[in-house]
Amino acid sequence: MPFFLLWKDYCLRGILENATKFEEKYFLEMLW
Repeated sequence: MPFFLLWKDYCLRGILENATKFEEKYFLEMLW
C-alpha cells in the first residue's frame, strides 16, 4: 500500500531526525 510505504518512510526519517516517541505513536494511531 502506498500509504504504508509513506508511513514506513516517515518512521525511518523520524528516527534519523530523532523524532519523539509521542509523534511516532500519534502518527501510528492516525494510520490505524
